[in-house]
Amino acid sequence: MSTGKNGSDAPQATEFHVVDEKTANWVLRKLANLEAERVRIEEQSKKMISSVRTDYDEIIRRYGDELEAWARQELLDHGNRKKTVHTFHATLAFRTVAAHLKLAEPDEALKYVREHAREHLVVIEKLNATTYREEAARRMQQHGEILPGIERVPEQESFAIRFGKKEEGEEA
Repeated sequence: MSTGKNGSDAPQATEFHVVDEKTANWVLRKLANLEAERVRIEEQSKKMISSVRTDYDEIIRRYGDELEAWARQELLDHGNRKKTVHTFHATLAFRTVAAHLKLAEPDEALKYVREHAREHLVVIEKLNATTYREEAARRMQQHGEILPGIERVPEQESFAIRFGKKEEGEEA
C-alpha cells in the first residue's frame, strides 16, 4: 500500500483525464445528465411558479374583499389614526391615489395616434445586423474597407457539445 501525500496509509486517487472515447463518453454522460437535470428543474420550477400564482390569485379572488373590509374595520376600531394594519404575516396598507388617466386600451390608442397624433409615436431604432454584415462584406470585397463596428474574424474551427438525438446524416 502506498503512502498518501499527507503521510496517511490511504491510497492516492489517480487523476482523471480524457484520453480515449471511453473517458470522453464518461465526461459527456456527466454533462448530458447535468444538462437534462437543469432542463427538468427549469420546467418543474415554471410549473410550480404557475401553480403558486394560480393559488395566490384564487385566494385573493375569494378573500381579498373580506380581508380589505376586515382591515378597514380594524382601522375604525382603533381610532382610524393610521392607514396601516400590521399582522404577523403581512402589512395591510391603504393609500390615497390621486385621480388620473389610465391607458386601458393600448391598441386603440396606438391606432388613434397613428392617424391623428403622430408626435406621440416613439420609433425604436434597431440595427439589421444581417444586412449590415452583407454591406460590410461588399465594401470589404470592393474597396478593402472595414465598416465601423465590424471586425474581421479569421476562419477557425469551433467546438460544441450537443445533447439529444443525432440528426439524419450527422456524423458520429
